[in-house]
Amino acid sequence: MEDLLRIENLHISYRTMEGTVYAVNGVNLSVEKGETLGLVGETGAGKTTTALSILNLLPKPAASVDQGRILFQNRDLLAASKREIRKIRGDRIAMIFQDPMTSLNTSFRIGNQVAEVLRIHRKELGKREIEERTARLLETVGIGRERWDDYPHQLSGGMKQRVMIAMALACSPELLLADEPTTALDVTIQAQVLQLMRHLKEEFGMAMMLITHDLGVVAENCERVAVLYAGEVLETGTAEEIFDGPVRHPYTEGLLGAIPSPDHKISRLSPVAGQTPDPSKLLPGCVFAPRCPHCSKRCLEDKPKERQRGGHRIKCHLFADKAEWRE
Repeated sequence: MEDLLRIENLHISYRTMEGTVYAVNGVNLSVEKGETLGLVGETGAGKTTTALSILNLLPKPAASVDQGRILFQNRDLLAASKREIRKIRGDRIAMIFQDPMTSLNTSFRIGNQVAEVLRIHRKELGKREIEERTARLLETVGIGRERWDDYPHQLSGGMKQRVMIAMALACSPELLLADEPTTALDVTIQAQVLQLMRHLKEEFGMAMMLITHDLGVVAENCERVAVLYAGEVLETGTAEEIFDGPVRHPYTEGLLGAIPSPDHKISRLSPVAGQTPDPSKLLPGCVFAPRCPHCSKRCLEDKPKERQRGGHRIKCHLFADKAEWRE
């Protein structure tokens, strides 16, 4: 299939009072039309920074894109003007942010906040058309049109997230970026919101990048998965290859080993040992080497090249000498 979004060799850093933080270091990703890509990894892996860079929402002047390209339908978003990005943002690419509690404006009624997206990007619509479309959007996400005049504080966490989804879907985007869309919700509401997102993705025919640290959510909702660690993509593959395949990156193995399973009774889970590396210091070798149970001298000194077998890609020296894994 054709790539809708392709990220090539993306490097992003933050300048702080204490020095430079290297948040994203050579990320390569792609999202095909109509698919859901899961972006997983521990806190601080660079997931949110990568997503924000797509829509030019990185905090300036602290953050800077130092290298790379972000191609949306073969058009480099990093080279686009602010005016061009504003036309794309919310229209062709939309984003659901982490915390619905703080993402909505507390001073405006929810109906007006959803309608504002249409006023900006659908100037050909009249007032009544915008109001009717907004009401239908709210009903689509399970909120009655009679709640139009409610303020965010009058809604539950799950309903606030549904309003955020309605705002994101207002212009039927081709790509939806969902950044931890269920983190602030209880388990029951999480399931409802994810089911709603799956249904709406199919209805609107859009692609989605689902950013999360919850591998269970990824297994249930994504066709492909990219595993981030310390600003690098260490593994990319189909959900079957990542969760059920015979070989995985040691970091992916560690993440899966930390998840309780109803099929295997064990007295203790096996979390990944150690801590993530200091993002202000770039390591000469593999970023995962200090925590890897298979670490060798080569891992500490040389950066591994990405190798692939079909569509399955892994960045690890363990696969360097295996003929079926090629550069």
